[in-house]
Amino acid sequence: AVLQVRHDKVARQAGVSKGGLIHHFPSKEALLGAMQDHAFHLVDTQLKKLYEEEPEGPGRYLRAYLRCNLESISQGIPSVFQ
Repeated sequence: AVLQVRHDKVARQAGVSKGGLIHHFPSKEALLGAMQDHAFHLVDTQLKKLYEEEPEGPGRYLRAYLRCNLESISQGIPSVFQ
């Protein structure tokens, strides 16, 4: 399935006008790139937090990584990607 992004759905979820969104992200590629960067930042931040919560020793990073992935899966896919 091809990922489709609709400017109106993204704008509505972001709480901005469609025109304002298009002003900052003139192409779907620019918007998708920014969304991807933001998603990676959120995951990286969460992974670092979970890593710090894990006890030191073998498997610390793996446990944090798995917890991070399970949390992401349980949250589902944002509706903007429909």
